[in-house]
Amino acid sequence: MQKKWVLASSIGALVVAIAIVAFVLFGQNNKVIKNITKRIAGGGSKAFCKIDGLPADEDNIDRKPLAVMIENYSTIRPQSGLSEACIVFEALAEGGITRFVAIFNHNDVKSIGPVRSARPYYVAVVKGFDAVYAHAGGSKVGLQKVREYDVDDLDQFRYSAAYWRQSGKKAPHNLFTSTEKLRKESEKAGFNDIAYDSFKMTKKKLKGKKAENIKIEFSSAAYEVKYKYDPKSKKYKRFNGGIKHTDANNSKQITPGNIIVLRADTSTLEGETLNIDIIGEGHGYLFRNGNFMDIKWRKEAADTQISITDEQDKEVKLAAGQIWVEIVEPETKVIAN
Repeated sequence: MQKKWVLASSIGALVVAIAIVAFVLFGQNNKVIKNITKRIAGGGSKAFCKIDGLPADEDNIDRKPLAVMIENYSTIRPQSGLSEACIVFEALAEGGITRFVAIFNHNDVKSIGPVRSARPYYVAVVKGFDAVYAHAGGSKVGLQKVREYDVDDLDQFRYSAAYWRQSGKKAPHNLFTSTEKLRKESEKAGFNDIAYDSFKMTKKKLKGKKAENIKIEFSSAAYEVKYKYDPKSKKYKRFNGGIKHTDANNSKQITPGNIIVLRADTSTLEGETLNIDIIGEGHGYLFRNGNFMDIKWRKEAADTQISITDEQDKEVKLAAGQIWVEIVEPETKVIAN
């Protein structure tokens, strides 16, 4: 105990000494002095992420969000980076296979992938966050929407410096990126503007029906999603294809605090690629704190955020923590108990 006190006293004396030097150098510039002493004493102030509401370094919360298309082909799991995203959207691509767009804000992630191609409904989701879009090409309509919506685009075919091919994996499942590389190329491209609406957070428990187990039947068993609520952590443990869904970067199971299910009309474009009407409105469910409630969702345009309300049109708040949004067809079976 005494050694800790001596160490604390020494650090305190150092802070005071540097504060005096700072005062001599900068006079009464309180902002400079506070910044210097704050970083020596505490390593930087804490704030809260505007997307998931989690504590974050103040320097990181106003950064441009990064949105990365990540594949979910059953044989390539576990993917890299999903556990560190602020919010992840999952929806069908083709052939009953789901795909993700993971949006990163306050976390710095060394490896994200495998990176795959764009789809039109995901482009609209990305634009709602005014995010930089990382992908490898895309469907014909998907690429048309990138241009139409004026998305800040880092397509791998134009910005190859932001990506690498990982050894030991076969193409096209070996393309990866990182937040560092994406931010570097984003700055070079001049993608600086930030304009999106954040979700409102609450510490209050969700009042609703019990929902400690969730099952979403996207297509075959390989793409079945399950969540199991953990009362201790107040998070949902994610399972995909009947096994724990982990992150290759840290071997941790993915555990969102909020799960949002949106039912949306689905069709086929030009007889080949899937389209989901994510610009529009519909119904769904919100799961958090082991309970769930019926919700309504609305997205007025590509550049607006998805709004979530209760049946009386009152805005619904989320709990601080990672968010997973499951976009399903109107008839997709979703079971909660």
